[in-house]
Amino acid sequence: MKRRWKYLVLAGLIWLTSLVLAGCKAEADSTEEELPVYQIYYLNPAMTRLVSQEYRTGTTETDYLIQELMDQFQNVPAYVDCQAALSDKVVYQGYRQEDIVLYLYFDNNYTSMKSYREILCRAALARTLTQIPGIEYINIYSGQ
Repeated sequence: MKRRWKYLVLAGLIWLTSLVLAGCKAEADSTEEELPVYQIYYLNPAMTRLVSQEYRTGTTETDYLIQELMDQFQNVPAYVDCQAALSDKVVYQGYRQEDIVLYLYFDNNYTSMKSYREILCRAALARTLTQIPGIEYINIYSGQ
């Protein structure tokens, strides 16, 4: 009788442990799904259209979010078959936000991009950064 009781207690503990572990996994998955999702826009390999890539972040403060999305925008992940919309020669110098407008500053090389790439770059910047709450427009300066 004592032996049977020990097995029942052991089986109960195993069952309880599996419930606790299953509950932890479900909570971790739901936390990831609650993170805000942003689309980062890149150029396709032929440089003829924009391609978006999903990006999740826990950052909510606007200044940090702008910096984080610009980092993602400039550095295409290795697993993505795309190109950065911004030319390698162009140097991003910073930003300033006033109300709902985000001002982006680049060096003189920005104006030396081919016209089709500049148009796609502007579209990619606008689509990526206007997802941030409170930013409705972007304004681009070069050579400042």
